[in-house]
Amino acid sequence: DAAYDAFNHCLAIDSTAAPVLYELSSFYVQLNRPEKAVEMLKRAVANSKDNFTYKMALASITRNLGMYGEAAEEYEELVRDYPEKEELNYYLADALTQAGEIGKAIEAYDALESVMGMNEAISMQKYKLYVQLEKPEEAFKEIEKLAAKYPMEARYQIVLGDLHLENGEMDKALACFRKAIYLDPRHYNAWYGISMIQLKQEKFHLAERYLNSIFLSVR
Repeated sequence: DAAYDAFNHCLAIDSTAAPVLYELSSFYVQLNRPEKAVEMLKRAVANSKDNFTYKMALASITRNLGMYGEAAEEYEELVRDYPEKEELNYYLADALTQAGEIGKAIEAYDALESVMGMNEAISMQKYKLYVQLEKPEEAFKEIEKLAAKYPMEARYQIVLGDLHLENGEMDKALACFRKAIYLDPRHYNAWYGISMIQLKQEKFHLAERYLNSIFLSVR
């Protein structure tokens, strides 16, 4: 390829030419030589430390290659150097999660939430991470916040009901499942939740009635 040869010729003249290194990284991706692509991008970043495009490309390729620890380090630098680009915290949190740095991933989502405000995507991610960390109280708080912000969403009532049920709080679980059914009678998970409560309380005839309601709710 003439372009590939030309860039290599340019690199032979100036081995620190960041734009050339960046372009060559793309060629190595096409040639299925990701290790060389990473090498070129690392050299490009080293020789042009303030270039957002190069840094972002290096973070992206390391993440795509499953090098999550390295990707997280790159995203951490990007977040620090470009605080106005709030979406970078999403990428950072994802890389940290994949790297097993769950606590740090939650911190990244917290930073994003402080800028963007609470929203469903962030709270659900934090909920899942707290579950992974086996911190049920913190996980519960995230769902509580969602239920308070979106009071007409039945699915959050169901999750709250499940959490109460796990904690043995039958009355609270029952109230959540009933509210979910009030909001959307077709939510069979709510009917199932109530039937599980009735079974735990050995009210078998009521459990059977609610289980039968599942079939009606999904028709």
